[in-house]
Amino acid sequence: MNRCLFLVEGPYDMQRLTLLKSVFDERRLEIFALSGDKLTTKDYYINYASIIKQCLDRESTYSYEDFDFIAQVCDTDGCFIPDNLIYQNEESEKIHYFRDHIEVKEAESKIVIDKNKRENIERLLKNKEIELFYNSCNIDDAFNKTPNPSRLQKRSFALTMYNKYRENLEGFIDLMFEVDTSNTTSYQESWDYIKKGINSLQSTSNLKYFLINHMDDLKEPYKELVKSKLK
Repeated sequence: MNRCLFLVEGPYDMQRLTLLKSVFDERRLEIFALSGDKLTTKDYYINYASIIKQCLDRESTYSYEDFDFIAQVCDTDGCFIPDNLIYQNEESEKIHYFRDHIEVKEAESKIVIDKNKRENIERLLKNKEIELFYNSCNIDDAFNKTPNPSRLQKRSFALTMYNKYRENLEGFIDLMFEVDTSNTTSYQESWDYIKKGINSLQSTSNLKYFLINHMDDLKEPYKELVKSKLK
């Protein structure tokens, strides 16, 4: 893995997933919040380096050149469902996720955003310049089965998870495997799964594959735990 920049969307994602730093050699992994979903940006797959550099420069914490490898976590936001399952509800101020459809104030706008996100995901998976992982509708859905959380809930969920597992990293690794409900056996299969039908609205995450793909960089006790789960 060398030195990895691990990108998440926001501060509550970072609060939860900063636990990853403790299961790897701390010098090899830095976690950074991008302040938003950059995968909805048109042509992100082309411009990702400059976008990430701008975000890093604003924080003045790291330099893009400090890293050999980039991993990024995205919320699927149901972006792979058919367009006809995105329902317009003019009374809905926010996007509302259901297990078989989405309701939003302006359906056409959501359809365009999802198209951008799908294209960016497909291109990034193909060119392999960024190792991409997902949570389903959002991280709160994947880990707490709450697809439409309030800001207060997001904060509470994040703090609760961090406090629960910071002294129980074995439990954290167990959780990373438990939240994957795709019944897949490889990173590629996990992406094939999420792209089908309405699967991107189901509660799941493929973050366990970050542990599996970089098992050799885990601290020894956690390496053995991940190995045991693959038997």
